[in-house]
Amino acid sequence: MKRDVAALPPDRHRYVSLRSRAEFARVYREGSRRRVGEILVISAVGEPGPPQVGVVAGRRVGSAVVRNRVKRRLREALLKAELSGGTSYLIVALPLIADAGFDEIARWVRRGVRSSRGEGKRREAY
Repeated sequence: MKRDVAALPPDRHRYVSLRSRAEFARVYREGSRRRVGEILVISAVGEPGPPQVGVVAGRRVGSAVVRNRVKRRLREALLKAELSGGTSYLIVALPLIADAGFDEIARWVRRGVRSSRGEGKRREAY
């Protein structure tokens, strides 16, 4: 059964997912990196329109169950962050993220995205 995007609540489709290996590789190669807590935010200039986002959790994060849970939590935190249109983001989960609470993850995502827009130059304590 195919799900219609229009049936989703409006805030459920604030960004477009990066899908292909080439898109991920471009953002990884061209983007600027910021580590915030247990995530790495890589941002690069993207296509005009809504922001494009990719979420990565490697084997060092944990088992498949843990990695999928971490990715779901990161995607939910991204819905609460203010993403810039025309920008591609790659969110990379680092090994100790599985031990963090959702509020902490959401705070890391907001800081990482904000710093990618050039705001928040002041260093904040983790």
